[in-house]
Amino acid sequence: MKRQLLIAFLVFAAGFASIFDLSRYISAHRISLPDTYADSDLDLQGKRLKGYTLGTDGLLADWYWMRSLQYIGGKIAIKGLDQTNLEDMTSLNPRLLYPLLDNATTLDPKLMAAYSYGATVLPAIDPKQAKEWFGGNPPDLTVIARSRSGHGGTGADYLYTYLRTYYRDESKATGWNNLAFPNVGMPHVLWELQGERKPLFAKHEEHGHTTEVFTGKWEQVTPGSMTPLQYDQAIGDLVGYLQWMGEPAQNTRVRVGVWVLLFLLGLTFVAWRLNAAFWKDVK
Repeated sequence: MKRQLLIAFLVFAAGFASIFDLSRYISAHRISLPDTYADSDLDLQGKRLKGYTLGTDGLLADWYWMRSLQYIGGKIAIKGLDQTNLEDMTSLNPRLLYPLLDNATTLDPKLMAAYSYGATVLPAIDPKQAKEWFGGNPPDLTVIARSRSGHGGTGADYLYTYLRTYYRDESKATGWNNLAFPNVGMPHVLWELQGERKPLFAKHEEHGHTTEVFTGKWEQVTPGSMTPLQYDQAIGDLVGYLQWMGEPAQNTRVRVGVWVLLFLLGLTFVAWRLNAAFWKDVK
């Protein structure tokens, strides 16, 4: 009995040692892959498991969400933060970022953090790669939040309306259209949350021509995973975050601006009194 245990232990130890030797050999003779490949390609099919994970879709989505953060963070750590331009991450070659985020949002369409992160980071990719991956460069919604500000409202107002007025249009290449941005090239990435809606138009005749005018009402074709109120609240939070990302220093700038104006006001009063003192004896 003892002899059998000793033999089993020796076989186990030999096998364990051979694993380390084999691992070192594989590492030493690993084939050099191009920069466009990565081992993590193997774990990019997780969204196919949706509905088969026994209720753990959200947990798997969180894993992909964290993996996307580690993916970009690891590339920045290797290259060095001081050598990385966060507004142009072409040199990082982040080609796996979109698939990772796509898996996360497919498994859990309510994972708003992934949408916010994607809207911030994806526009910094190479436009040529973006066209190859997505058919076009993803819009930088943080820039739109600033560029659309004007007398007609803030950029946040525009984004809030834009993200809430998608409707199904089979005549378009993406299958979607938008009332705020007609013939938009960006699909409705949040459609699983909002569901499919159809705007209601009324015919209006003017100068002998019949046009369709939006009545302000919608018909819900298929329900989303959120109620209309929940979706509007989520979009409000997302737009608020995008507006902040467009100019993180805005609050500081406004606060400092108030103190600067108060200082100038005080300086103006001092200058006025000095002027009165200098000229009081001059007639």
